[in-house]
Amino acid sequence: MDKFKVLSHLKKPTFNFFLIILFLTPAVASFYFGLQPHIISSGSMRPHINPGDVVLTKPEKVVVISTGEVILLFDNSLKSLEAHRVVEIVRRIDESIITTKGDSNPNKDPVLTQPSNLPLQKVVFVLPNAGYLLEITRSDSAKYLVGAMILILIMARSILKSRKNKDSKDKFTDNPRESVEEL
Repeated sequence: MDKFKVLSHLKKPTFNFFLIILFLTPAVASFYFGLQPHIISSGSMRPHINPGDVVLTKPEKVVVISTGEVILLFDNSLKSLEAHRVVEIVRRIDESIITTKGDSNPNKDPVLTQPSNLPLQKVVFVLPNAGYLLEITRSDSAKYLVGAMILILIMARSILKSRKNKDSKDKFTDNPRESVEEL
């Protein structure tokens, strides 16, 4: 109940600013910084990256990628994205040959040949277990629940504000003679 009291006493501009930051931060990060979130579903990069983690990736040209960095690749056989560590790069004039491997996989991945000016997704940050929260929010029922909670919070704030205004009016109009003398 104390948490609700704290939220209900937030000033309206503060609450609105909080909602704007909450919903616009991912869009701004993606647009201005090129960061994209991806949910990891396999354990091939354990212990560094686990299933349910969210990785933030940034596009980087192949010539900038170095050995030891983690990149995101599309696996044609599984039709999914995989994050794997770069174990070897052979650079030629117009192309780069990249060998990757999952940290917990015993074997290297098939060699990937990419044009040197082509961007790849480089993993820049890992958010542990954040993927579970994102997966929950993808369901329609979760979206309705969050929307209903926001509506209830806005309605509760309005009711509390109207009660506060009514109480202050009642104090002023209970005894008009005293109110005039106080002024």
